[in-house]
Amino acid sequence: MTILLESKPGHVLYSGEAGSNAPTALEAVERINASLLPHQKAFCDDMEHRKIGLVCGFGAGKTYSLVAKACVLAAKNVGYVSALFEPVAPMLRDILERTMDDLLSEWEIPYTFRVSPLPEYVLTFAEGQHTILLRTMETWNRIRGQNLCAIGFDEADTANKRTADQATRMALARLRAGNVRQFYAATTPEGYGWAYQTFQREAKSDTRLIQAKTEDNPYLPDDFIPSLIENYPSNLIKAYLNGEFVNLTTGTVYDRFDRSKHVLTKLPDIDREPLRVGVDFNVGNMSAIIAVRMGDRLLVIDEI
Repeated sequence: MTILLESKPGHVLYSGEAGSNAPTALEAVERINASLLPHQKAFCDDMEHRKIGLVCGFGAGKTYSLVAKACVLAAKNVGYVSALFEPVAPMLRDILERTMDDLLSEWEIPYTFRVSPLPEYVLTFAEGQHTILLRTMETWNRIRGQNLCAIGFDEADTANKRTADQATRMALARLRAGNVRQFYAATTPEGYGWAYQTFQREAKSDTRLIQAKTEDNPYLPDDFIPSLIENYPSNLIKAYLNGEFVNLTTGTVYDRFDRSKHVLTKLPDIDREPLRVGVDFNVGNMSAIIAVRMGDRLLVIDEI
């Protein structure tokens, strides 16, 4: 029993009656704010815009930001219900639930978690409780009829765009309860997809976009960013490290091609080199390239 008495309050253990040691809503927000990076705090502090998006590179703390935002909004809306969405069910279990459990324990916000029939968290504050529903974007229709104060999407750009659009329309129609009503999302950009359309191309005065880079998180391992730079082409670096909207689907067939680097103005002596021919056998026209090997490189000299 001595060990149990020393344990922090969480979703199972309490030092007294449930909720007797719960922080006030203001105390909970202060605990959350103390752990945030600047771009995360800007995301969590904004209570004015109806729609707000955090778009950033890998490792910049997107899911952390989403959970922090959800808990801040829970503190602002004690007695009401909100919802968090992942694109698919496995992401709820593997990403969102684990992050929720870790951060709620870190911030010492008592909570209970129910997994069935559909998962939900109940956060306890001194003033009362707030329920956060966990749902998937592919089953967006399940919140029909709900009166919610806030809805958050995690990694929405990885979902099918049609599904994301339908889920967004349903989410905005559900925001009709509570003290602060807000739709928010945190995602890595996937080209000119849902996030670009929602928070930039079709943004209205009620919409705000916050962008952040991977390097804005000082807690990442030292080799994380150099490894991505070494292995990713330039357009993916812009998207996945800088949080920029870039074309990832159309245009150059081989995006690593650089005419200034890969085109020779003078051909070396290749008279005695064996020709290497690659052929694409199509039903109609066939295509071929002719090349020679120059050391560890391939020199393409013609195409047919």
